[in-house]
Amino acid sequence: MKKLFTTYFILIFILLLGISSKTMANKRTDLYNYSSSAKTNAHGGAGIASYYNSMFLLNPSVLAYIERTGGGLSYGGFQNFYHNINGYYFAPTSYWNFGFQCNYQYFDTKSNIVSFFQSAVGGSKEITPRMAIGSAFNFVYINSDVHSFNPGISLGLTYRFNGSRNSGFGFFNPLISTSGRYGFQLDSDPHNSDLGYNYITTGYAFSFFKENLWQLRFYNDFSLQDSFNLFTISAGLEYNYNKKYFLRGGAKYHIHSKLLYSSGLGYN
Repeated sequence: MKKLFTTYFILIFILLLGISSKTMANKRTDLYNYSSSAKTNAHGGAGIASYYNSMFLLNPSVLAYIERTGGGLSYGGFQNFYHNINGYYFAPTSYWNFGFQCNYQYFDTKSNIVSFFQSAVGGSKEITPRMAIGSAFNFVYINSDVHSFNPGISLGLTYRFNGSRNSGFGFFNPLISTSGRYGFQLDSDPHNSDLGYNYITTGYAFSFFKENLWQLRFYNDFSLQDSFNLFTISAGLEYNYNKKYFLRGGAKYHIHSKLLYSSGLGYN
């Protein structure tokens, strides 16, 4: 069964890569900081390589190491211009760890109002002590100048390396992850074809300073977003005290020379 599941992951991921190579010719210049939670938005969108349960929408392999049932709700926003509402539930089973997540985001831009709803249901599994994979079926509804309905499938893989064991400066808890999603348009309007929330992202993360109850962690992602038409680079820093209090900041850059900055506070 493990070989079958691994083969399934590899074949679907090759399909995602093939689809992306065919769609790179299209160009778009819009960039919103779409993410699955306020946490990753505060990182500039970076954070695909993490074990945060709120990352399940973007990387379905994140739930592989949970040991008990749980869930959460979160909200992030900026004045009346942006709202991000997120909820998730997860539970271990005898074969893999089940996960469900839904997310609603609202942007009030100068030119128009953009809102979208996304949800995912699937699971994660640890296939070796260092490697985890996951898969999820998901649905995206985008409401802008036009309406777009987009069901799809996402896949994720996370690998963890040996890191430093002492405190101070070092290379602690290093992770590398790859995740991708492809969805299919249900509406027939050809102008909607570039609105699908499709992506392939590779990222890594590690803590470079750790002392008693606090640590500093760095995130860096490289992604083909916006139906694979837009290459972005995201980077973020996170200060964590006692796994309860968080200070985050980051930036996202893409090839059309647009740069977004973000920051946020968190409490767990």
